[in-house]
Amino acid sequence: MPVTSRKGFTRMAELALGAHFPAKLIRAVSRAEDDEYVEKVGIHWATEQVRDLIDRNVAGIHLYTLNRSKPTLKIYDALGVKDSESLRRTPVQL
Repeated sequence: MPVTSRKGFTRMAELALGAHFPAKLIRAVSRAEDDEYVEKVGIHWATEQVRDLIDRNVAGIHLYTLNRSKPTLKIYDALGVKDSESLRRTPVQL
């Protein structure tokens, strides 16, 4: 779930029960002028995480939308993905 607001960022921290956010992400969110900018930061951060996972050939990625598809669609757009089916690949046989 990408960060989309300061309130959501704080709530995620509470729900994570002691998990730590990367300092770079905290600094970027704290510099944001408003929640529109926070959303851009969160989408960029999530996009780079997904890109890194794809580059490492993970078997799958699950994005939590919580009925808010806009951030997920923006991640897809940034990655050049048209739909989920285009991400499917033949499993590697070991």
